[in-house]
Amino acid sequence: MIKALNLKESVLINLNYDKTEFLTRFKEIIDDDKGILKDELYQSDKKYIGKIDSENFTLRKKRRFMNPKMISSNANGKIIEFKDKISLEIEVNGTDEIANLALIVGPIFFLCFIILIIVKEVYPLLIIIIPISILFLILPRIKIKKDLSKFKSELVNELNKL
Repeated sequence: MIKALNLKESVLINLNYDKTEFLTRFKEIIDDDKGILKDELYQSDKKYIGKIDSENFTLRKKRRFMNPKMISSNANGKIIEFKDKISLEIEVNGTDEIANLALIVGPIFFLCFIILIIVKEVYPLLIIIIPISILFLILPRIKIKKDLSKFKSELVNELNKL
């Protein structure tokens, strides 16, 4: 479903140093992931939170409490080593678990609401509810897509700086 909505993109980055150098540089820009709810408790100057091992990494931006500009995008990457260089295959997801839940529950809620209006025969409400429901179903996808492209460009810039 996410792939069909274009809420997931792939990126390939080539870097001119070996894996151990990349791992040390990468660990300098991320904090260990201690869970979404603990982002506020462990404050530091680092922008990203994630996990990394010798083959894979996960990465997301730190979340701040009550931040209206919170981005739900995250990245999963694979580290591929060639002689003295590495290549990063990164899959950037526009949604996390909470956003996925909202993308599923939203249409179900509006569908049930429209069925209730039809069953109760309050047809004039359909004139108001259908445009509002379409708006509420389209706007989050537009925001997620915009946040995805912003997160992807910031991540690529950050990784190219390493």
